[in-house]
Amino acid sequence: MAASARGKQRTDSTHVLAKIRAINRLVCVGETLRHALNCLAMVAPEWLLAHSQPEWVDRYGVRLEDSRLPSGEEDRQAWVQSVGQDGASLLSTVFEPEAPCWLREVPAVELLRRVWVQNYQWSEGKLSWRSSEHIPPAALYSSSPYESLCPLQ
Repeated sequence: MAASARGKQRTDSTHVLAKIRAINRLVCVGETLRHALNCLAMVAPEWLLAHSQPEWVDRYGVRLEDSRLPSGEEDRQAWVQSVGQDGASLLSTVFEPEAPCWLREVPAVELLRRVWVQNYQWSEGKLSWRSSEHIPPAALYSSSPYESLCPLQ
């Protein structure tokens, strides 16, 4: 650690990288849900209108920016829980027996399912955010809804 006029300053970047990874996960789930909703709006607009919540337009209508994320840890946890419930609700509706089977094959829906499995878990009937220790390694982790659109060859 280096000394500064205001006291000791950390010279390692571990805490900064951990914070960036946490924010990236939040952006990933929000943008993945937004992407799935946008794709469903294009391929099944009437179905989506009949099965979505009116407040989703405000929550997911525009691209998520870091400045729109809640700043406090408690508020972020509430936000990530709300997004998780919205995504889980959309997925359960898509996978209902009455839903058109082809909706499950929309790539954005499959990506949403995969990102939710990576970041959320069901325990005792309750959806919760996975801790960093319980997510897949970086090589297997989907960190953006847009990465699968242009796979590296």
